[in-house]
Amino acid sequence: MKPLLIRGLLGLIVVGSMGIALHMYLRPGRSRPEPASTGPSLMETKEEHKARLDSIRERWDAEEFIDLEAIDETWIQARLRGGIGETSRDLSQEQREALIVVLARHVKARSSREPSAYIDIAQADTAARWVTAKDEREWSTLRRWHEFEYGNPPASEEGPDAILSKYISTQLKKGFRWTGFCVTPKGMRVDAVRVRAVDQVFNHLAQVMTNEEHSYWFENGGTSGLTARKPEPSFEAILVRDSACMAVNICMLVRTEDGRAFNWHSMWYWDGHAHAWLCHMMARKGWHAYMYF
Repeated sequence: MKPLLIRGLLGLIVVGSMGIALHMYLRPGRSRPEPASTGPSLMETKEEHKARLDSIRERWDAEEFIDLEAIDETWIQARLRGGIGETSRDLSQEQREALIVVLARHVKARSSREPSAYIDIAQADTAARWVTAKDEREWSTLRRWHEFEYGNPPASEEGPDAILSKYISTQLKKGFRWTGFCVTPKGMRVDAVRVRAVDQVFNHLAQVMTNEEHSYWFENGGTSGLTARKPEPSFEAILVRDSACMAVNICMLVRTEDGRAFNWHSMWYWDGHAHAWLCHMMARKGWHAYMYF
């Protein structure tokens, strides 16, 4: 088989693997955040559908963004504190502040020109562990990405942190560094709910979101992130241990160096023993950057 064909097939495998988690949350009847009212018209043509989604991305691009290099984590925290509204009123003060801190940390690190900024916060994060060969799906996806990008598997001494650092470097070279943080009401939505099952987060969104809100945040294409770390305990393990816990679904507009905006979509759950938010899912909506965790 020709090398170019092999490389192309590897690319499809990597992209497909990275999209598994996103497919799960978009799968009808299981966990897709369905709109509370009727969906887009069944009479909508392919051209009309594309135009509608293009218009949403244009609205994203037209929002007001602040230069991330001109602000620090404290500024981002203050903006988040003012932007987390009524949809998260069930959070305690401790949970709200912890969420603000972790989100601001991620936003600022992903705006850095060096991969080390994100690797440093990942190394210090006690709410997640690096994947190992025992995490077959995540580890194999990391290896396949390396083979696709460099034409060979990672060296035996390269762990997930080294591979992730390489991945972030490629994203920076492609112009996907985060440069803008949206400061308008249309730039962020945080929904908090106490759940007894993971799917109840999406069931909650189906109840509280209007059709327009659902379309605005979720309908554009996207994919899940390259996963080099896993939360511990898992969402499911917390629910077994505690019977129920608080969870938040977060949609946030950020902008990359090419001037385009996308929805940074993540879901977090509260570990009452560690007093910390753990990341269950991280993805993007809009095709202007790739995601990693």
